[in-house]
Amino acid sequence: MAFYKLRHTTASGISYSNNFGGVKVERTHDVSLDYDSAKQKYLPEERPVFPSAEMITFELENGTVMTLRGSGTEPKLKYYIDANASSLDEAQGKAKAVERALLAAFRRMGVPV
Repeated sequence: MAFYKLRHTTASGISYSNNFGGVKVERTHDVSLDYDSAKQKYLPEERPVFPSAEMITFELENGTVMTLRGSGTEPKLKYYIDANASSLDEAQGKAKAVERALLAAFRRMGVPV
């Protein structure tokens, strides 16, 4: 359900969340739907996992990268947030802000967190 809700169906097709915590999403990779916003399509040899796997990566304007994927062994969603900064405290702050925004988005969508 979470992946379905991160993808929005519009009159022109599917769109994705365009910001997390006020930080703009610059690029979206959706392995599940064979989509990369920068290229409009994955080439088969570029797929990082099987297309049946649920996995979306959001690259944010501030250099933070967030990947969400299904567990594969449990009915869980796992997420990974990578943030770069000049100090560990700053990187952790950026990652925590994105995590708070993601969890708030899930709550608004009715996804249990």
